[in-house]
Amino acid sequence: MPDFKSYLGNRPLRRDAPRSAQKEDDSPKSQITTDTHLTEVLFEAVAVGNSVKVSAIDPTTNIEVSVVGSAHMSPYTLKMNALRKLEAAVRKRGSG
Repeated sequence: MPDFKSYLGNRPLRRDAPRSAQKEDDSPKSQITTDTHLTEVLFEAVAVGNSVKVSAIDPTTNIEVSVVGSAHMSPYTLKMNALRKLEAAVRKRGSG
């Protein structure tokens, strides 16, 4: 998986819950796999009233996804949601 720190404002990318939060007999509810090999992701954010539309594009496969969230949400959260949706779309298409 590429290093998305530059896209996400140099914040660390954390995808799993701390070990202390998980019980030994419980399996995690959702597994986020990183089998997609996105080398570059382009983000675009447009504010529309009290909402923000964030588009994420994979230039290699020309797949584009969009998410809409509150203008009060952090840009990091909106970009991570768009990134996860893009990864799922690339996996679904079978290009990743």
